[in-house]
Amino acid sequence: MWAYSYRRQHYVLIFLLIVPQYHCWDCSPIDPQLVLYNRLAKSGSSTLKYLSFAASEQQATPFRPVRDTKFFDRGMFEPEKQLRTAQEIAAMVPNGPVNKAMYAPHLRWLNFTKFDLKQPAYINIFREPVSRLVSSYYYTRYGDVPNKESVRKALGRQFLWTLNHCLDVGRECYARTWMKQYMNEAVSFFCGHAPECGDPSSDAALARAKLIAEYEYIIVGLTAQYKDTVWMLSKLIPSYFGNLTTIYNHRPRNSNVNKNKPKIEPLTPEQTATLRSFGRDPELFAFLNELFDQRLAICRARYGYDDE
Repeated sequence: MWAYSYRRQHYVLIFLLIVPQYHCWDCSPIDPQLVLYNRLAKSGSSTLKYLSFAASEQQATPFRPVRDTKFFDRGMFEPEKQLRTAQEIAAMVPNGPVNKAMYAPHLRWLNFTKFDLKQPAYINIFREPVSRLVSSYYYTRYGDVPNKESVRKALGRQFLWTLNHCLDVGRECYARTWMKQYMNEAVSFFCGHAPECGDPSSDAALARAKLIAEYEYIIVGLTAQYKDTVWMLSKLIPSYFGNLTTIYNHRPRNSNVNKNKPKIEPLTPEQTATLRSFGRDPELFAFLNELFDQRLAICRARYGYDDE
């Protein structure tokens, strides 16, 4: 965790006064009307989305899984677009017997209370950043993606380069710019749309991303601890995910939604270090990894641990 300097304590106090949400985290269950899973790509997000949709069909009191892709926009929004987006997402909660909804867009964190709207229950899951980048690099080339031909045209012969070769040739690799952007993408997602988020490589953006992840999310799970993440979701939001652990444990073992299985050459320690130096996501991941372990221990102390 961070060293709590006077400056950070002051920043935390101001932040909590502006966007209060989960200040005292004790693994208490909540029952929100809207769960917003502003998912990071290539972090097991599609798997969790479809597991959740399966859970909605088996709940005694179902929720509405929203499959609209209108708000799949990873960019920063001007205030007018923030307002419009928050209003339209808030309106996804249906009236009637089924008055709960879950939406899973690729979208930066958005402060609904800024517009006098009820804040959704935010959830997310994060993958170790280098592993996430490797997966995305090859998925763009071998996966079923709509922009594959435009990427092929832009990269030319480099389209078929391995990531290892791309790193070895240095600045000659066109994808290097993308790598630097990608290694800051998680900071962007958790930071949101505030002015300091415009440069996700900055200390200010990283600090805000950590604060939002800690205080504004009911959970930020880890891909490497997927089973624990699913179990925590079942305890934290049981009205949505009470049966999620059972669904996960009995899922077909070949049920990965996005299959991305080219033969990948392992990175050398030097190549891994180069990728880690490209952005701030590794620092955010280290923070969230520690936070997850702390909160998992709190949940286990409260509920015991039954993974079925």
